[in-house]
Amino acid sequence: MSIFYHKGVNTGSLVDHVEEKSMNELCADDDRSLKNNFDEISEEWAEMGYGWCSPTSFEDRNEDLLYDVDDCDDFFETTCDGELMIKSNHPNIANIINEFKNLSDRKYYNDNKEEINEKDFHKLIKTQDSFILTLCELDFN
Repeated sequence: MSIFYHKGVNTGSLVDHVEEKSMNELCADDDRSLKNNFDEISEEWAEMGYGWCSPTSFEDRNEDLLYDVDDCDDFFETTCDGELMIKSNHPNIANIINEFKNLSDRKYYNDNKEEINEKDFHKLIKTQDSFILTLCELDFN
């Protein structure tokens, strides 16, 4: 299984955005448009092994770091399958950000869901007092 990581700062949910980008890439070489052929392309996308896992593999590997804190639910936003949204007041936020650096196949996004580079992503984190980090995992079998 391959995993593509998409990380955002104050983006809100990234699942729909990432799914649409992935499906557009799937049909980039043919004449189909996602708008007019969504159901067909969505089915093909899923048949090719793309999808979302819950919990994410990041959660599985970092369960203690993420969830072994008092009042754990206070540090997360509600999300979709394949996604994790962590508030900046999480007691382990520095360690979580450090673990993010170890993820391969990754893209970064600003609050407008525009793709940015890793340096700008970390600059956004350092210059904001409070933020929400979104980690979206797109799995591909």
